Amino acid sequence: MNKLYTLIYSVLIFTCLSCQQQTPQTQIEQTAIDFCEAFYNFNYTVAKEWSTPSSQSYLSFLASNVGQTHLEQLKTRGAAKVSVISSEIDANLEEASVVCQIKNAFVIHPIGEKWNT
Repeated sequence: MNKLYTLIYSVLIFTCLSCQQQTPQTQIEQTAIDFCEAFYNFNYTVAKEWSTPSSQSYLSFLASNVGQTHLEQLKTRGAAKVSVISSEIDANLEEASVVCQIKNAFVIHPIGEKWNT
């Protein structure tokens, strides 16, 4: 009998979760968060998945400048945290603007080893 209740409960939860659809605004905000988390945590391979073709070479350049010391610093400091401050989508769903706040981030300057925190 417990297995039957567990099965019914599982089906109900699955049904409820699968019925929830993200709005375009929520999807765009999540995409911005995914990109920023990947970018500011030096995961440029994932960041490329969310970027435009014209920015691919820039991300490759940045990735080639990440050294072991940078990765150790990132591990010591912890991951960057991203939150959405505001977002707008045009009526045709063709353009969007998302403003994110990045906390605990640092930026590598490929020329020289100056760090911004």
